[in-house]
Amino acid sequence: MMERLAALVAASHAANAANRATVVELMPDAEAYLDQLDEYADDQINGARQNVTRELWNRAHIKALKLAALIAVGCNPEAPIVTLEMATWARDQIERDIRRLLDRFESGEVGEVAGNEVKQQNAVLRCIFEYVELAAWIALNSRSKRSPMSGTISAGPWAVIVPSDVAEPPMPGFDPKAFPIFVPAEQAEGVAIGVIDTAAPDSQPRLSDRLSHLIWRVQDRTLPAVAIIGLESPVEPLEEAIVAAGADTLDLDVVPLLCVPLRVLQPDEYEAIGGKLPLLL
Repeated sequence: MMERLAALVAASHAANAANRATVVELMPDAEAYLDQLDEYADDQINGARQNVTRELWNRAHIKALKLAALIAVGCNPEAPIVTLEMATWARDQIERDIRRLLDRFESGEVGEVAGNEVKQQNAVLRCIFEYVELAAWIALNSRSKRSPMSGTISAGPWAVIVPSDVAEPPMPGFDPKAFPIFVPAEQAEGVAIGVIDTAAPDSQPRLSDRLSHLIWRVQDRTLPAVAIIGLESPVEPLEEAIVAAGADTLDLDVVPLLCVPLRVLQPDEYEAIGGKLPLLL
């Protein structure tokens, strides 16, 4: 693992110095599947009676491509390739997000019908800015550190923000030492979250220590005001965990929500941390 990470860091520095990008390839069946989404989105745009429908479907294809590419890079940063499984997961995420948001517009839950549009937009922007601040703090704690001898020590990701469909279970495949933070996909829209890295970090503190530190920083108000709930099961949809934690009363258009894994903790770690959650605003 150490050798792979060292090689990855060296290759990344070399590529960055040469201003060279790595092309994410697509398997033919994955490309064909996502092309079908492009055609379907065009049909939705052409047949739309409302501008919001056209706007939501306008970038569906490119958003699915980006999400699938993030997964591919996380699985194989040296030679990323999007498989049909990755493309299917990404397309399902994007389509569900669009349909759920359209339902909210049609029901009047969001939009001008629901109240003051400017006020709503400002609240959503505040939510996004808080995610931006959190993502920047995570990136800062993920930087390589200077070695006491010479060179640098790769730290690896302190945590990984994972935009998720709340109707689905959390994205699988993370190393037990990784720290995925699952967030509603709509809340993270437009936030530069970086690569979804599923591997164990090189030299970060224990997951339990990082989780405790995150909770403490939020409680101490040195991080943005967010709600945090724990995930007990890898197969339970996020929305069920949200209801079980009592967080379903939160307005997720305004309150950033972090869903963190508890199932991988040791019994003593779970006992120490589990009592601090949920952390609701």
